[in-house]
Amino acid sequence: MKKLTLLAAVFGLAVAAHAQAPLGLPIKALGYDVTWNQVSARVGLSQNTNLDLGVNLGYDDTQASDKFGYGVSAIYLVNLHNWGPVSTNLAGGVNLGKAVAVSDLGVKALAAFQPEILLLDHILVSTRFGWELDVTPDVKLATVGQGVSIVTGANFKIVF
Repeated sequence: MKKLTLLAAVFGLAVAAHAQAPLGLPIKALGYDVTWNQVSARVGLSQNTNLDLGVNLGYDDTQASDKFGYGVSAIYLVNLHNWGPVSTNLAGGVNLGKAVAVSDLGVKALAAFQPEILLLDHILVSTRFGWELDVTPDVKLATVGQGVSIVTGANFKIVF
């Protein structure tokens, strides 16, 4: 098992080292946002601002109704500081979505702090903590955050 894990890690690093934006799109990075369970793409707006766009789709045929779920999000990032491979950002965004087996559309707003670290010039690992406001179906204001765990609490992106 250790050999398979090592082989997968080496393969992942080799792919990341040769990463290029697909089809010449203006995408700086592609990855996964654990907070909102979405595949995300980072688009650079200027030197100090970025836009993370995310999407997810879900289908569960065991449900009697509302078998399909979806979500889209946009997070505006403003860079605060850079210390070598470590950067800090202010994040503000919105998420629109409907979970599988739920009939209501959910709208969430986010205001957060997002530290990031760039590993090996192509792997971006970040976490996010701050406030999240559920606008619909019920209004709720809550603090949100991810643990500093590489397994369950980090967002990953491959930088081009």
